[in-house]
Amino acid sequence: MSVKELFQIAMESNEDSEVNQEIEYAFFIKLSPDEVTKIKEKSFFDEIHEQWEFHVSRPDNKKVSIRVRSINDTKYVLCSKLNLPDEAGKREVELPTNKAMFEQFKILGNTGTRKERFKIKAENGLVWEIDVYTDRTGSIHPWVKVDLEVPNEDTPIPPFPFEFDRDEAILTQPLKRTTAEVKKLEELFSEYNLSIYQTKVEM
Repeated sequence: MSVKELFQIAMESNEDSEVNQEIEYAFFIKLSPDEVTKIKEKSFFDEIHEQWEFHVSRPDNKKVSIRVRSINDTKYVLCSKLNLPDEAGKREVELPTNKAMFEQFKILGNTGTRKERFKIKAENGLVWEIDVYTDRTGSIHPWVKVDLEVPNEDTPIPPFPFEFDRDEAILTQPLKRTTAEVKKLEELFSEYNLSIYQTKVEM
């Protein structure tokens, strides 16, 4: 499989909320509890994320997502993400917000996730970003999301920082995924989702 078949383009903002283009791989991999422990031991970075979002449809039926993310319950970020017809990948813009907006989105949003994000150094100055999700019961989900940002499409993918069964992984990128892989991801997102109906709202 070539690098061009693997990579996806993402449009993400910098700290000044300007939109920049980056090349980022996204993998979904099932890990044993021992491998998750090793990730924690190797990590040089650790954050707790909780986010709530909702989706709206444009006149051309393309989806727009709007979310607020809590980082360690001390920093809050409002983000809008959309696809544009003439651009590869997604355009993403972030702005700082506050806890009141985050709590509002817990009511407005129809999906939510809670995860712990780790970062592990890779070869050639690259960094693995690994999200370990918590399900609705508070248990760690065995399937993790692994991101790798690279400077260009010719950058080789370094060895993964953990052991895993490739039969229990989705390594292809969105446009190359099979029907079975797409169905599996839908199942995972459903399991990751902290349903709004699980959240008690006091009036």
